[in-house]
Amino acid sequence: GAPGRYVLGVSRFDPQGVNNAIEVPPLAAGDTYQLQASFDNRNTNPNQGATSGFFARTAGSGSAGSMSLNTPQLSVTNRAQVSVETISNGDAGDITIEPFDGERTLAINLDRSGTISASTSSSGRGGNIQLMAPQSITVEGRGTTVEGRGTISAETSGTNAAGNLDIDTQELTIRGNARLSTSTTSDNSSASGGNISVDANQINVFGRNSGLFAETSGATGAGNLTLQPYRRGETLTINFRSEGAISAATSGSGVGGTLIVSAPEAVTIRGMVRCLPRRLEQGMQESSSLTPTT
Repeated sequence: GAPGRYVLGVSRFDPQGVNNAIEVPPLAAGDTYQLQASFDNRNTNPNQGATSGFFARTAGSGSAGSMSLNTPQLSVTNRAQVSVETISNGDAGDITIEPFDGERTLAINLDRSGTISASTSSSGRGGNIQLMAPQSITVEGRGTTVEGRGTISAETSGTNAAGNLDIDTQELTIRGNARLSTSTTSDNSSASGGNISVDANQINVFGRNSGLFAETSGATGAGNLTLQPYRRGETLTINFRSEGAISAATSGSGVGGTLIVSAPEAVTIRGMVRCLPRRLEQGMQESSSLTPTT
């Protein structure tokens, strides 16, 4: 097919299907593909293993296509992936996930190492990830170990910036070993970690290894993490349970990010608090910072 926008409208999705693919010819410089998939299905599951899922990748100077998924429930499980990636000087595309046809909730299941990622490992810019739902977003990992956790990540190991992670909903719940992060492992000074921005009136972080993380393990600085009310709301409530965490930290020589928590009227934090930015090891050059505002 020619470069452009490809739209899939699916009333029934068979998660047991195998060896089926939508393929397009190699991109010329400047060409872009965009995949939009809309599923009128309560359990969209685009995977059956490590090489299964939705992918948009560039290994040249052309930008990778963007991906838009519209469904009330998305399952990415058993090491499957939803991924936009650049391994060259072309920019990665973006990922947008939101409910189908005006529905108000979004549930994402990342059981057994399922991943949603936007990444760069070269000079191209990393892609952004945006999650949107008017009422609520729930991200569940269901993994029992760190190795089995599910992740949504925008990351860089190359020379350009990682993308950002933006979440827009009234109530965000992260649980079951799910990890939402922007991270950098790069030692190149021209790279930078991505920012996380959450606009929500209530944020629930439940379970060990679950949470929001804007971190660096390299020489490049981490991005910032901003938490604020949904659509100009007055208050923000953050609930922690069972060692859930929110972090803008560094375990490398790069500077940790800034954690900004703001609301016009009040910020309420309940449970065992694990939202202070921290140094993960001794001997680092500079600490990250926390900026609460009301």
